[in-house]
Parts: sequence; C-alpha cells; structure tokens
Amino acid sequence: MGFNNTMKAQNDSIPLEKEIQKNAIELAEFWVSQLISAENIDTLVSISQTPFAQDRKKILTSNDQLREFYQMVFDKKGKRDIDSISSKVVKFVQSIEDKVIPITALLIEVRVTIKGRESGILVSVQITESQKIIGFSD
Repeated sequence: MGFNNTMKAQNDSIPLEKEIQKNAIELAEFWVSQLISAENIDTLVSISQTPFAQDRKKILTSNDQLREFYQMVFDKKGKRDIDSISSKVVKFVQSIEDKVIPITALLIEVRVTIKGRESGILVSVQITESQKIIGFSD
C-alpha cells in the first residue's frame, strides 16, 4: 500500500483469539486506508454493515446511505496519501440490546499520519463469521 505499518497490537485481556483480533485490526486499517484513498466506494460498502454508526451523529440504515456518506467524504476530503498507520484493540463489546439483539464487536483505534500530521479514528468491527465495519468516530 505504500505506507508504513508501525503497530498492530492485540489486547491480551480480550476474550477473543489472537487471529480474530488480528483480522479485525487488518479490516479496520483497510477500511481507513480505502476511505483516505478516495477511490472505490463499492469496496467500502462491501466491507461495511448496516446499521452503521456514522461518527456519533446518526445511524445509516441502507447501502444507499453508506454510498452517499462515502461519496460526501471523497468529495470533501479528496485523495490523500498515508505516511504511516498503526492500530490497537481498545475495547471488546459483547451485549444484548433490547433483550434480543446480540452485539459482539471490537473497537479498534487506528492512527494515521498524513503529510506529517497524525490523527486517530475509532473503528467498530462486528465480530461474526465475516467481519464488517459497523461504525466509526473521529
């Protein structure tokens, strides 16, 4: 991808296999890199799941809403190049919402450096047979 991967840290206190954590970290980093590269909305939609928590502001409930959101980010931010990326698992979430909705997710902190400026984004990865991005906050 052309940038430096500086850290991929699993969390020993989380009750999930290391391989599952590693896959979630790789998915979160891939999602962030795709969002920043501003090249392929279809790829972003394919690795995202609705309902999708958009930056603590709203819940996107369809792929059309995801596409609109990703297009808005592409239009507003444009293509950017990542100098470096690092990630770590910060939280494991396992709960039953409204007594019937099971949630199992990892919250991944992804730090990127672009043109010498570092920033962070929290990415939520749903832990199922096929992991998906279910939200973020930056």
